[in-house]
Order: sequence, then C-alpha cells, then structure tokens
Amino acid sequence: MVARINYWFDTGNARLKMRSELPVSVDVVVIGGGIAGLSTIYHLLSHGVNAILLDKTDIGYHASGRSNGVVGFPSLLNVAGFDDAFYAVRLNNRLLRNIIKKETLACDFNYTGELQVAIDNSKLPPLKHDSILNLNRDDLSQIVPTQAFSHGVYLPVTNTLNMYQLLYGLCGICELTGQRLFGHVDVLQITKNQKGLMIHTSGKHKPIVCKQAVVCSNNFMYLFESGLNNVLCSVPVSAACTKPMADFPFLHMPIKILDSDIYLSFYNNRIFVDYSGDYDLSKLPLKSYFKQFGGYDFEYFWQGHVYHTPDHYPLVGRIDDNIFINTGHGRSGLSYAILGGKIISDCITNQTTNIKQASLFSPHRF
Repeated sequence: MVARINYWFDTGNARLKMRSELPVSVDVVVIGGGIAGLSTIYHLLSHGVNAILLDKTDIGYHASGRSNGVVGFPSLLNVAGFDDAFYAVRLNNRLLRNIIKKETLACDFNYTGELQVAIDNSKLPPLKHDSILNLNRDDLSQIVPTQAFSHGVYLPVTNTLNMYQLLYGLCGICELTGQRLFGHVDVLQITKNQKGLMIHTSGKHKPIVCKQAVVCSNNFMYLFESGLNNVLCSVPVSAACTKPMADFPFLHMPIKILDSDIYLSFYNNRIFVDYSGDYDLSKLPLKSYFKQFGGYDFEYFWQGHVYHTPDHYPLVGRIDDNIFINTGHGRSGLSYAILGGKIISDCITNQTTNIKQASLFSPHRF
C-alpha cells in the first residue's frame, strides 16, 4: 500500500525553519510559499525590498514540493503559440541557472532535454523550429526500448533538479537578511487603509501593514475581487514515485506521453510519474508502452488539484494599485515561476524591463 506522499521532504537532509513572530509592518507581503512565492521574494530581496513571505503550512510542502523536479516544457497539446512558450521557458531556465550559479545552490541541476511522444499522429503534428528535433518511430526506438510511439519531438530546453534542495536553498538565501519566511500563518483577508494594505492572519497576530502584496497561491485568490476565479480551471492531478531500483537507462531524460498525458522522469534510481486525473496507479497504461514497467513498486503517491488558464500561461502582474499575482501555473510551475517572480519584482521596484512575456502573462488578457 502506498502511503507516503512527499519524496523530496522525506529525503531532504535539512529542515526549513519556520518563523512565528510576525512583523508589524513591511513594504511587501508575498502570500504563498511554493516556487512562485520563493522566486518572487528572492527577486524582491535582491533589489533591497523589505519583504516577507507567508504560508499556511510548511513552505514548499504542497504542489511545488511534490513535483517531479523537472524544469520542462509544457505539453505541446496545450501550448498557445509554440515560439512564445519556447522562449518563455528558455528565459525562465536561464534565470534559474543564473540563480543557482550565483548562490551556489547544490540542487543536482542537470541539462537533459526531454522527449514528447505520441502514438496517435494527430496528437503531435511536426514542428518547424531551429532548436527542436522531430523524430519518427525508428528514431525513437534508438532512444527508448519500445515501438509504441509513432513519432515525437526532442526539446532541448528541459532540465532536472532536486526540488527540495532548490526550495531549501532559496529559503536559506532569503533568510540571510533576517526573518523573512513565516510558515503556518493563514491569511484571512486583505483590506486597505491610508498606508496601503492590511494583511489579516489567523491566530492572535495583529494585521500586518504593507504597501503592496503579491499573491502566489491559487488558494488565496478569494482574498480580492478580480474576476480571475472564473478564468482559472481546476484540474485533478496525481504524482507517484517508485522504490529505488536498478538503473533505467531510457529515462536519462524526461518523457511526456501526450496520448495519456503522462510525464515520466528519473532521479536517484527512482521513476517519477506525473499525470492528469485522479485515478488509481493500477490504471496507468505504462506497461502497454514499456514492458519493463511490470512489477515495479511505488512508494510515494499524491493526488490534488492544480489551476491553469485557458491558454495555459500563468497569471503574472498587477491587478490592483498595490496587489500583484504570480499564480495559475498549473503543472508548469518550474517552467514559468522564476520568470514570473522577476516580472513582479521589476514592476514593484520600477525597473525597466524588456521581458516581452510580461504582456504574455498579463492577468488582463482575459
């Protein structure tokens, strides 16, 4: 029976320290402690902004902490404009690599690329782009030990990493300037006053006075009236991880199976399986694709919901005079959230930006 839900936190070699004494006032409050929230506060602190982050549980414990650790390309079935998505993911990955290098974060960052494959020809039409490689059945059979897929695409923009070590590393950098991260603090309401905003939280904490707030969690979209709740679509997702096993050589890079929306990746002698839906692991058609999947035991399993927009791009930008959002990433948090944090930080600090994705991700596009 699969009972454990969070591989990254169970195997992490350190614990994220939570704070409980909230400040009376700050310049910016970031709400939500996933990768979008941590990216946002990291970029704000880099510009010297007096900012804090609040999360209602342990920072990074939910969807971000249960991801497959792939900084990948969104499903080609969902991409609204391949060129825009490709350059957005590439810029996001460049920003992430720069952070990892600058801060010397030990998170097993690897350049892998990824395969997106299909059985049905209609699922993946040939793409013309200088940076990708279209593959037929014979090409694929040289890479993966199966004849199941009729064609596929190799995308070079994908990387893999240890998700926990990335989250923990970002937390450590953010805490260098003082107490910045506050866990187990539930935000109940955002109200306005003459000084800006008041963030009302659970418990006996007094409201926090701030100039601006950034909402980086879909769970807090109810805090303000924006009409965006009707834009976001809730989708059930599941994620699983096998017990340690012998090397699985064809998974040296992630593989996305478009026919069944299954994402496979490999880390530390384990196979990670990420898929849309809330059905049982036994119903996954993995063995029909790869006979090698017979008999493998899963140790971790998690089901939940993610939220995405109709065009599958996130919602990043200003929605009010002093309220911003970096959310709606769906299953592509690592693909866009670092870029989203940079866009928000540039806007709050009045930095001149030439990031064209700022308009691509604008919450006012709907």
